[in-house]
Amino acid sequence: MFSRVNIHMIGAFSSAAGLGNPVYVVYDYGKWSFEKRQAFASFVNVSECVFIDNVEYYGNSKAVVNLQIFNPNNVMKFAGHPLIGAVRSFWEYLKIDEGIIHTGPWRVPFVSEHEQESVLSKIMIPDPSVKKYDRSADLCALFEVPVRALPIYDCGPRHVLLRVPKISDLRNFDPQWESLKKFEDIALNVYFAEGGYIENRMFSPSYGVYEDRATGSAVIPLLKELRRENPSRTSINVNQGILRKSGVSMIGQYDPKSGSYTLSGMTTFILEGISF
Repeated sequence: MFSRVNIHMIGAFSSAAGLGNPVYVVYDYGKWSFEKRQAFASFVNVSECVFIDNVEYYGNSKAVVNLQIFNPNNVMKFAGHPLIGAVRSFWEYLKIDEGIIHTGPWRVPFVSEHEQESVLSKIMIPDPSVKKYDRSADLCALFEVPVRALPIYDCGPRHVLLRVPKISDLRNFDPQWESLKKFEDIALNVYFAEGGYIENRMFSPSYGVYEDRATGSAVIPLLKELRRENPSRTSINVNQGILRKSGVSMIGQYDPKSGSYTLSGMTTFILEGISF
């Protein structure tokens, strides 16, 4: 017997041009097995897909949403752009604009802000832990950059950050995909930052992503790194997908009073469909 499953595609971190980073939000309510969810995520081949387990309403337009996130290779405990996209989908399909997302291990408060036809999605990010990446020397040698201790942030995905001195170094960067496969369970974020301009590129064989159009979970690690050199800095706007013309802008904010971090971005409703 077939069951009807509603599916949305949302463009995260863009209000129009380029449509941002797409994510599928699948309202299967736990009817699909783990294997079917993984097969779907692998087949559609976007960075991540979101699968809704159940929704528990409280108050007007508020809910707790239990869900899973899959990349083409595996399930994830957290990722930024799929949750930003899911928050937009919650409003379109369920008329929910505030609540809590449970990914399993993580609890993520969210809110939607509406301005005419635009929707800004916001999620609160747990403070990611950081340490020195134990294969920093090997990674630096691969890309022929001066050897230094590279930070690795555990945000669910494990983000290694490599800063380059010139924007041309970033735009011309070769991720050496086959060699990068030897570095397990990491996403390599190569970024340029000067003044108020920040641009990032992310590559991850481990997570099945050749080059991500927008890596929301890397925004707070980037903010924390830049706060090391300027502790008064409390917000950043990260550009990504420039070479892919994805039109992405991601906002990270730090609240000194509460010590909390917020990730936000505009979203675009791209399409909806039905699976059986």
